[in-house]
Amino acid sequence: MDEGEFSASLAGCIDGALNAAAHSPDVKDEDPFLAKLVALIQHEPEHRSAGIAVLCALVPRMEFENGVVELLEYCAHVLRPEELLSAVDAHARAATVALEQGDSLRPWHTRRLCRQILEAAEHDWEAGDIYPSLGARIVGGHYGRAMSEWRNGPILAVGGIVAIAFVDEVTIAVGTHSGLGVIDARTGATLERCPDTQGDYAWYQADPPAIRYASPQGVTLLPAGGLWGGQLRTTTDDGWPALATPHGFSLKHARHHIDPVLDNDEVRAVAISPAGRCAVFATSATLYLYLRYATSGSAAPQRLSGPRRACRPSSAAGRGGHLIPAINEVAKATAVEQAPSEVIPLDQTDLEHLVDGFDVKVSAV
Repeated sequence: MDEGEFSASLAGCIDGALNAAAHSPDVKDEDPFLAKLVALIQHEPEHRSAGIAVLCALVPRMEFENGVVELLEYCAHVLRPEELLSAVDAHARAATVALEQGDSLRPWHTRRLCRQILEAAEHDWEAGDIYPSLGARIVGGHYGRAMSEWRNGPILAVGGIVAIAFVDEVTIAVGTHSGLGVIDARTGATLERCPDTQGDYAWYQADPPAIRYASPQGVTLLPAGGLWGGQLRTTTDDGWPALATPHGFSLKHARHHIDPVLDNDEVRAVAISPAGRCAVFATSATLYLYLRYATSGSAAPQRLSGPRRACRPSSAAGRGGHLIPAINEVAKATAVEQAPSEVIPLDQTDLEHLVDGFDVKVSAV
């Protein structure tokens, strides 16, 4: 194989792996490309240096592109290339310096990812069992991506939360005593706002508990949980239970956990989205979000060290149940299945009544 053919084959393996990671949370979809990638480098020793150089060039992309960490840790485990390990170590050292000199916590996340890749070079790498080609074991009926991929999302100061519901995996309807808001869980941005000027909670259905979400197609009844009842999903398919604790909230797995929430306010809802890509903890005043599986090309959500605490609104920000994002460095997650719902046809008069007052600001995905 000449140099041009090797480069083309190598690029095809890398592109295939990252594309699979961008569209699926399951590592078994990325695994065939990873196995093919290392086999290519192993079987073409005259081009090994060029192949490793390409891998080293991927190191700065690990924080921003889904699948890069898996690709690098897989190659680190099978190939153990000194050049790659040195590049990762240098990246970790640079992150440590940045962490010591600045206020941003993002370098902490970078350093943790680097450690994950370096640990993969060990012969007894325990986390490697998630890759089918490395002799993986099946967890919960499928090969799950690394459990550590839960990331802290926004913390939103919201006045008077009553109930929440999932529009989809990255869009959440939040009902308050002042009306209904729809937010993007990736950024904390308000997509829609409908003030309850009549004070009749027209956005809410009591039996069964649901939030009425208006669109040009009609009103969608979104299963809701909150102050007035309702039960949303609280456990992912791969065994992550979302739990209210005496002092806040936790999201734990048998072998992993995320930073807990410390908030003694009254709990309104604990929920996980239908496909398990977003976790929500809502108190009477604050909404905490966790995200999973960033899309290709997006910045990773901020991963904080230590417990999360409420970001209290100012007196102006807290009025009217407005949604105030406190953390904005979060990932873009792939929008997937729609929550179970029922659609009720509307005439134009009903639609105008329900959407009156919405300040629609739709962010491009």
